[in-house]
Amino acid sequence: MTYIVEFKGKQFTADGIVNVADTEAHNRKIEQQELAAWAAKPDRWQGYVAMHAKEGVGMNDRYGKVTTFLGTVIGTIYYSRTYTDGLGHRMRAIRFRGTNGESYYGRYGHDWSQLVRVRKFK
Repeated sequence: MTYIVEFKGKQFTADGIVNVADTEAHNRKIEQQELAAWAAKPDRWQGYVAMHAKEGVGMNDRYGKVTTFLGTVIGTIYYSRTYTDGLGHRMRAIRFRGTNGESYYGRYGHDWSQLVRVRKFK
């Protein structure tokens, strides 16, 4: 099962409409499973990026956090670079230190997505 999103009184997952008595409890259970897998230091993972300016540096959007779907922080970004890919999409490459003690890198379309897929540094 995956996370459930409620919208206009209906519950949705990536697989379609569901009916669960307690959406919050369900999502917390899914997140706990996800955090247990994260603690095992996986080679590949996905998270959500929340960028912010670092105090004293200015609004350059270079620093931020990587979180779970529910917003639990699983890493702190220490490097990011924005570039345009060959198709004209604005992309952002990031590197971050995970709460599991490993370093990861990945990229995402920062104009249109928060989802980032990452790999562990070898």
